[in-house]
Amino acid sequence: MLKKLAALLVLVVTTQSVGAWEAQTTHAGLAEQAALASRLNRRLITLGFTGGLFEQLTIPPADAKALIEDLHLLSPSHGSVPDARGRQTALAWLAAGAVLADLPASHGADHFYDPQTKRGWERPSSGLTGICASWSCGTSSTSTPPATEQIDRNVRPARSSRYDR
Repeated sequence: MLKKLAALLVLVVTTQSVGAWEAQTTHAGLAEQAALASRLNRRLITLGFTGGLFEQLTIPPADAKALIEDLHLLSPSHGSVPDARGRQTALAWLAAGAVLADLPASHGADHFYDPQTKRGWERPSSGLTGICASWSCGTSSTSTPPATEQIDRNVRPARSSRYDR
């Protein structure tokens, strides 16, 4: 029993915090929480949007073809893809913008700020040699996790011609 307690104590004392980032949900979740915690809901109501953050807003697909095409590359289950009419809540449009800002996934690093170090994201050293995946240690040709590579291949050419000017 004492050995188990000692082992547990060693784990607790030597454990470090680990950051995690999933391009399609983390930034969107942060944007949603920031909007909900802010006065934006009241401001939208003051401006005449009676539903506030939950007001249905429409961007007709014909008026924003590139935007709608990019959004339809995402999973509808994450809540940032409008319906066929280009309609979703104001809060969902904020989340959609956050998700698109992180595509390709390498752009997500531009939005990260570590309050402990007071600096932006930097590639971590590979302190666990041989244990981490090649994409996370920077030993492959890409620095993005495999789950985001397919979206990157679909979105990168479209975004380059529209947004990277």
